[in-house]
Amino acid sequence: MTLAARTESRIMEYADTINGATFAAAVSLTQVLQSQRDEPLAKSATDAVSRTFCACVTDGEDAAEHRFSEIHRQLIAEVIARVRLAGTQSQERNLHA
Repeated sequence: MTLAARTESRIMEYADTINGATFAAAVSLTQVLQSQRDEPLAKSATDAVSRTFCACVTDGEDAAEHRFSEIHRQLIAEVIARVRLAGTQSQERNLHA
């Protein structure tokens, strides 16, 4: 099984905790942290994922892999992508206003 297939399988396993509402909360928290701190986006997103997503999704996988697991890294990457998309959309709205 490829890494991508294993990651997709894990995401499906945690579908009740990995959903649009949880991503929205992580994005919102990342944006708040960015407004309060002078740190890289990745650091804020990492903190937001740790605070927002159930530890059952990240901690067990991280422990099994002895590092940030693939699913943990994918969650962070997705939050970063969504924060950037939200920022781009906000800029576009401001240009058209």
